[in-house]
Amino acid sequence: MKSLLLTAAVLLASISQAATSVDLPLSGVVTAIYDLQIAVKPEAANLNIVGGENALSVATVSEQSNALNGYKIMARSSNGSELRNTTDSTKKTTYTINYDGAGPITLSTSDAQVKSVSSLPGLTTVASDVKVTVAPYGTAPAGTYTDTVTFTILAN
Repeated sequence: MKSLLLTAAVLLASISQAATSVDLPLSGVVTAIYDLQIAVKPEAANLNIVGGENALSVATVSEQSNALNGYKIMARSSNGSELRNTTDSTKKTTYTINYDGAGPITLSTSDAQVKSVSSLPGLTTVASDVKVTVAPYGTAPAGTYTDTVTFTILAN
C-alpha cells in the first residue's frame, strides 16, 4: 500500500509540473505548380502550304510555375515536323518552329527542349510566342495538311 501511494504521488507530481515555455510547431505546404495553356491563333489552321510561311505567329503558350529552381518546356511533333496530306501521307512538306524567340527547331516524335528557365522568385506566369516556318510545296496536291505539336512543362 505504501508503494502504491508513493507511485501515485510521483505521477501526480510529474503531471502537475508546469513549464515556463512550450513549443507550437506550425507549418504549411505549397504544392509545386507546372501549368501550360495555349491560345491558338486562326493562322495555325490556314497555313500557306503552296507558298510557304516565314516565322508566322500561330499560338501563344502561357507558362505558369512557382518552382524556385525553374522549369523547362519540351516539344514534340506527331509527324516529325511534317505537314502531311490527310488523304495521302506521302504528300507532305516540312516546317520548323520558333518558341519564345529562340532559333528555329525541327521537331521529332520525341521531346526536345525548346526553353529553359533556371530560377523563379515565386509564382510566375510567362507568355511565349510560337512561330512556324513552312517550306513551300509548289506542286502540292489538293487536300488538308496536318500535324500536331505537343508542349510539356517539366521541373528542372
